[in-house]
Amino acid sequence: MQPEAVAQFIKEYANEANAGRASQDAERQRIENQRGQIARRLDGLYDAIADGLRTPGHKEKLENMEAQAAELDARLSAAAPSRVRLHPNLGEVYRRKVAALAETLNDTAIRTSALENIRSLISSVTIHEVDGRTTIELEGAITAMIALAQPKTGKDLEGSSVKVVAGA
Repeated sequence: MQPEAVAQFIKEYANEANAGRASQDAERQRIENQRGQIARRLDGLYDAIADGLRTPGHKEKLENMEAQAAELDARLSAAAPSRVRLHPNLGEVYRRKVAALAETLNDTAIRTSALENIRSLISSVTIHEVDGRTTIELEGAITAMIALAQPKTGKDLEGSSVKVVAGA
């Protein structure tokens, strides 16, 4: 969790996430535009039929366009893509917070209390060494904090554990 490595990771992740969200926004906008065009064309057909213009092709065209409109409505009924974008300076914010935490923990007046608060978030730590790879399994309230930072998986992490890979 070196600040420089995290900053690079966050920069790359933010670029990918923001590009993906921009692509989703563009696709949704395209569908909304297409739905608007179909609505206008349907209105024209409805008006033509109301004015007495009826041909065998009108019914088929009308049914096809209504089916297209229904399909686009179904696609638009899905949740809109997130408008949230990751800030480009998120890595710098992380670096400053890590530096501030380190500085705070070096303050002997509050160090003991701060460490006790941090330790209260973790009920147990289990270290596993498998094939030269070290993983640390944390249990306790910290798992809920980590879960908040993760995409929703449908699992309730309260009272469960989370595994992290040990760094250098």
